[in-house]
Amino acid sequence: MTKPKKNQNDWVPYTMLLPDGRTVFVRIPGQYVTYDRSGEMAIKPNGVKFLENIKALAMQTPESPSPSYIRQVRIALKMTQVEFAEKLGYSVISVKKWEAGDVKLGKNAVDRLSKLVDRFTKRGLVMAG
Repeated sequence: MTKPKKNQNDWVPYTMLLPDGRTVFVRIPGQYVTYDRSGEMAIKPNGVKFLENIKALAMQTPESPSPSYIRQVRIALKMTQVEFAEKLGYSVISVKKWEAGDVKLGKNAVDRLSKLVDRFTKRGLVMAG
C-alpha cells in the first residue's frame, strides 16, 4: 500500500468512540497525523490533545466530574482558570481546588458546568489546530 499524499492543510476523517458508547465523526487537521510505511495513520501528540478536547466537550457531563475532566473542559474551551471561574460564577480558588482534586463539585456547579459546555457546543465550536 502506498502512503497517501496528504497536504498539511488537508483534513483527515476519523471516528472516535466516547465513554458513553456514542461514536463521533471528527475531521483532524492534516498536521496532526502521520503515516507509516504501510500507509497506516498515526496520530501525533498534538493530535491526541485535539481529540481529548473534542471528547471532553462531546461527552455528557458526569454527575461527579473528575479533576482531569474539569481541566480538560476548561482547556478545550480555551479558557484560563480566571475566565472559567467567571463563566461558572465561582472563584478562581474553587476552580483550582476542583482541578487539583481537593474539592468535588456540588450539584449546582455540575449543572453550571454542563450548561456552559452545552452553550459552547450547541453554538458550534471550531477546534482548528
